[in-house]
Amino acid sequence: MDIVILAGGRCSEELREMSGKDFRSELEFRGKSMVQIALDAVAGMGRAVLVGGPKLEGLNQVPAGEKFIDSLRNGLGAVTAPTYLQVTADLPFLDQESIQKFLSLCKPGAAVNYPIVETRLCEASYPGMKRTSITLREGKFTGGNIALLDTEAMRRALPLLEDAYQKRKSPTKLAKLVGPGVLGRFLMSRLIPSTLNLTYLEKAVGRIIGLNVSAIVTPCPDIAADIDTAEQYRSLPN
Repeated sequence: MDIVILAGGRCSEELREMSGKDFRSELEFRGKSMVQIALDAVAGMGRAVLVGGPKLEGLNQVPAGEKFIDSLRNGLGAVTAPTYLQVTADLPFLDQESIQKFLSLCKPGAAVNYPIVETRLCEASYPGMKRTSITLREGKFTGGNIALLDTEAMRRALPLLEDAYQKRKSPTKLAKLVGPGVLGRFLMSRLIPSTLNLTYLEKAVGRIIGLNVSAIVTPCPDIAADIDTAEQYRSLPN
């Protein structure tokens, strides 16, 4: 298994002024940079490829793209194994035990295994760290920042992923992409959670990107506690 570590995300102006760092992967927590935390968490699990971020000696490293989808493509281009684990380098609490737990729950037939974590677990473990969440029939969840991916399937799906990425901020284009039924059900779920369940969501996303997608309910909040903003960084415990 290869491991692609996405480390090219740049700090916002406020976060850069607070930390003095250009990349979120350079942010320090308890004496380590975020990228080192990620590297330690995947140590011994496979061949690591670092996408963007600060130059580190002795590692396979490729440039980050101007956009997230470009970095995704660059990382995928460096993968040589049939499957790869994708990890973002902005997870201060990430540990190997949680990654192994997620991997043990993954479905072998899925091209995309993506973890989701109950929001209540994140709130209990890391109070004050705001998370984006979605309410489903099964509960309220937030997405994780790792994924187990099938290499060839991802290469085939890349054009569809790029199309979805381009349309993500246009409601009209997004509605055409996902279909009115999926969009309507998603909007209704904000008022009536029972209208959207996990299986329906998996199939809907799978249709959009042409892949078998599995959302893995994972009891490991550290894989969902990423740092995007200065407010989140300030909320980290000492």
